[in-house]
Amino acid sequence: MVVLIGREGEKPVTPVATASASGPQLSGAPPTGVKLKDRGSAIDVTWRDPSGGKAPFMITMAREGQQLKPVAQVGLGKVRTTVAGLNPDLQYCFAVVVVYTSDRYASSNQVCTERG
Repeated sequence: MVVLIGREGEKPVTPVATASASGPQLSGAPPTGVKLKDRGSAIDVTWRDPSGGKAPFMITMAREGQQLKPVAQVGLGKVRTTVAGLNPDLQYCFAVVVVYTSDRYASSNQVCTERG
């Protein structure tokens, strides 16, 4: 953290990080082959890594028909995670996002559970 000291009697100013003017952009190859293994209250999510192990991932999830939100982060070279604490009676949808840089990412297609 950097603190800039002002003149006597003034409060210090702390710089705030801001995103680029254009914001994050979809760019690069997306994860492919997203598969779900439904275990009731937990779901295993697997995918193919388009970065060759050089980028981390974010798992997004929502109940069917709702907006996807981040629920897990997965480190470099990992192509599997488990999302637990789910209601086994509800449908869920997932997408895997590869994070190439702080403002460059690509998302897989959305995949949903097929619960009876």
